[in-house]
Amino acid sequence: MKRSVFLSLVLLAVISVALPAADMTGLITCSKCRHTDVKNMNCAANCLKGGVPAVFYDETTQKFYKVANQDAVKAHFGTRVVVTGTVDGDSLTVATIKAAPPAGK
Repeated sequence: MKRSVFLSLVLLAVISVALPAADMTGLITCSKCRHTDVKNMNCAANCLKGGVPAVFYDETTQKFYKVANQDAVKAHFGTRVVVTGTVDGDSLTVATIKAAPPAGK
């Protein structure tokens, strides 16, 4: 009995870590400058094109996530986007990404 409860808890913990995130809106920026404003995105785009790893800034939680699959965000460097993916700690694996509507709309 104790073993089945333990295994159930372990399974629940593993499943909860791998749950897909809801749509998150934010910026694909660089890990060096970590911009939080779309006004600075030319700088971020230059850093990213120069090889600095990308991060995703979630506007709602104001948290940065390392992007696990960098190739998924290359076309969106320095832009405001909506992403869906899997969050594991401070890392985001992007499943889908699209341009975000203008802020305030």
